Parts: sequence; C-alpha cells; structure tokens
Amino acid sequence: MYRAGPLANLGHNHVIVSRAVTGLVQVGSSIAASSFSIQVPLDSFVVDDAQVRREEGSDFPGDIPEDAKSGTRRNMLSPAMLNAAEFSEITVKSVTLSGTLDTLSAALTINVAGREATISAPFTLQGDAHSFTAAGSMELRQTALGLTPYSLLHGALQVQDAMQLKFSVVVPL
Repeated sequence: MYRAGPLANLGHNHVIVSRAVTGLVQVGSSIAASSFSIQVPLDSFVVDDAQVRREEGSDFPGDIPEDAKSGTRRNMLSPAMLNAAEFSEITVKSVTLSGTLDTLSAALTINVAGREATISAPFTLQGDAHSFTAAGSMELRQTALGLTPYSLLHGALQVQDAMQLKFSVVVPL
C-alpha cells in the first residue's frame, strides 16, 4: 500500500502479509468445472515485516518502528476500515474460472467488512506430483471493495486507493 497526499513524505509505504489462508479447492473435469473458496483471518495480518519489505524492493526501504507498525495495524482493523471486531475474515470465492493453463482468469466475489464485491483476477497455475500453486499479481482499488482509503489531516496524509495485491497459494495433493 502506497502513501499519498501533500504530506506523503511524512509517512511510509506498507507491506501487509497473511500466511494463515485456508480454503477449499474443487477440481473438476475442466477449468470451467473447477472452483475454490478462501478465508483470510484478519488477525493473521502482519504489517511491515522487515524481511518482506526488503523482498518488495526500493519502494519499501528500511525497518519501520514497532509503534508505527502497530498504529497501521490498529487503523487497518478499526471499524472505519476492515471492522475486524465484527467481521473476522475476508472470504474469496470463485464464480467462474476460464482460460488455459498459461493464461487463467477467475471472476471472484470478495466479502470484506460486510461488503461484497466482484472482481476479475488473472493467475497462473503450476504443479508437480505433490502440490500445485496458484499465483498472481494485480492492482486492486480499496474503493472497488467498498472501502474508503485511510486519510489523516483532511487528506494531507493518506493511503492510495490502488494497492498491489500479490498472492501465491500452495495446495498439497
């Protein structure tokens, strides 16, 4: 997530990670006959892990102080954003899957903070005898999910609406 606004230089960009994703994959006789659902518990979000920030590159320099990480996490999970007290997880369900193994796309319904949104997500699928991995990267706007990007001081410091979503889900066989 990227900072924005006239005072953007006073903030920092954020990397949010969850490694506690659960779900169900149903493999059909074809791509179109397959489906999946995923649950991401909000309490699993880790904000600005130093190693992950380094992996993401020059837009995410340096370590972030613990108080800044906890403040970002508190704001993100607050009633004004993800409302974690009332909605403990984000759910993602495939509506349709299409394409070939080289260029797959999923129409998805995403439930976040009591709101449902429909988006399309490109992804790749790779596998071996032990597992397969669905992976992708896309721009996703908070407003497309029914969320209002965080803003402070009447918009002088804010979080950009657009965020870069990266995912890699490994499914054991």
